[in-house]
Amino acid sequence: MKEFDDWETLKKYYTQGALAWIDLAFAKSALKQVRSNKEEHAALLATLFALARQGHLALDLSHGPLAFALQQLGMSEPEPMVQLILRGASTLSPQITAVVRSNNHFYLQKNWIYESTIVSRLAILNSSTPTLPLPSPPPDPTLNVAQRQAVEKAAAHCVCFLTGGPGTGKTFTAAAFVRQMLDQNPSLRILLTAPTGKAVAQLEGHLRKILSPDTSLRAGTLHSVLGIRAGPHEEEIIPLYADLIIVDECSMVDAHIFSRLLSSILAGSRLLLIGDKDQLPPVEAGSIFADLLDSGLYPATHLTLPLRSERAEILTLAKHIREANVDAALQFLEAAPDIDFQQETSPQQLWQRYKHRFPSPLSHPPVPEQLLSRLGNFTLLSCVRKGPLGVDLLNNYFLHQCLKNPTNGTWWVAPIMITRNDHDLQLYNGDLGFLVRKVTPDFSLERLHGDDYALFHDRHGGYVQLPALALTTFEYSYCLSVHKSQGSEYDEVLILCPTGSELFGREVLYTAVTRAKSKVSLCGAKPLLSAAIGMSSRKLSGITPLF
Repeated sequence: MKEFDDWETLKKYYTQGALAWIDLAFAKSALKQVRSNKEEHAALLATLFALARQGHLALDLSHGPLAFALQQLGMSEPEPMVQLILRGASTLSPQITAVVRSNNHFYLQKNWIYESTIVSRLAILNSSTPTLPLPSPPPDPTLNVAQRQAVEKAAAHCVCFLTGGPGTGKTFTAAAFVRQMLDQNPSLRILLTAPTGKAVAQLEGHLRKILSPDTSLRAGTLHSVLGIRAGPHEEEIIPLYADLIIVDECSMVDAHIFSRLLSSILAGSRLLLIGDKDQLPPVEAGSIFADLLDSGLYPATHLTLPLRSERAEILTLAKHIREANVDAALQFLEAAPDIDFQQETSPQQLWQRYKHRFPSPLSHPPVPEQLLSRLGNFTLLSCVRKGPLGVDLLNNYFLHQCLKNPTNGTWWVAPIMITRNDHDLQLYNGDLGFLVRKVTPDFSLERLHGDDYALFHDRHGGYVQLPALALTTFEYSYCLSVHKSQGSEYDEVLILCPTGSELFGREVLYTAVTRAKSKVSLCGAKPLLSAAIGMSSRKLSGITPLF
């Protein structure tokens, strides 16, 4: 740290863990361009870089957002940092190539490009006239008032947002709009897309249940339809030739993908963006879907009427969490008769209580349909990956409990999740299935055999059986992270909130709770839950102010 000896205040925040070495190193390197070593300049740049690492697009110098930003970094006694940043902003040279200033906001250059592209492209698309005119649709008796309004807005505009919590009928409303358009033009070109293959399959499956079986739908993940590949390379913008583009699970779409998507859509196409803005923001940069909705600049409908009465307690708890009502949420957790709330547990206790939820060794190969029907019944969710109640440890513990005293000749079955897209096998990141293996004398977890296979749902309501050796990368899924569960629903959900969960804010609890269709159980200490509900993981940007 000798290279940073002149920056006493920054070294203090580094010692606290609020700033990392790479943040200070970025500031040092950037300031060489303008031959400055002033701590106030370094404070601004180091904070900007630290926020970008957390997924924020911008550093807003307004009082509320700046305080929120420093809180997000975990700075205790942030006032010295506030003063340094404000002094630095008033004198920092604009010649630093990696940084862009726009009014009261500072950006890393790539984040400025993402955000400005999103705003400019949406302005163009939103002001366009639809290539296929659609008269105001007649009232649909299957829709409620808000759903009919959503269909009318989508008919009248090129860009429309549809948001709402679970069970409010977002997909049903989208299908009603598709029907209206198909009635006018049966040869309509429709593109369905979402961030994950699982979300795309669910969207397509729901629509096909409602629409005519012969309806032509093109579907694919955002990465596949936009031609985005892994690795550093120049990405070509691929035009999306479609009359109607429906994007689901938009809360999961980061700034980079959003900018690519909007750049690929042709003026005159209709774009329907669907999602729940209160869910977890993307792992990468931005909370774009929520930002655009909060801006109030685009046609949008927020569905609020729950259509599934059996979810009343789940929806009430979700509402208290979403509204940051700490006292009401904790009181409800303790009083609700159908919500199992505990403050402490252990891997051993979890295994004893829930081992019957997972497949036991069999004397014969499993029946695929029976086995796969269990996928939507129950899931164990943890808000963190590391630690005694984290995803990694619990998966390892449950895996080895299932493998205690294996008997030769029996069939061992384990739940798995695909972690990398494989377009040839039509398996996508987040797809769930089962690994089936016969126990032999040389059985080993680390080495698959030619007779081992995996079972997954296919895209047509059936199943597919694949050789285990052909699989792309996967992980065991006795326990899932809340992030990985986005876009899925289960009859019953058990949520674990160990230390560290509070760092993800109320959005992680809201997302976890709303994965349940019939029953939710939760384990977490009250002080930790209070901290989580009282905090937001929303990402800062220049699109709309949060304060």
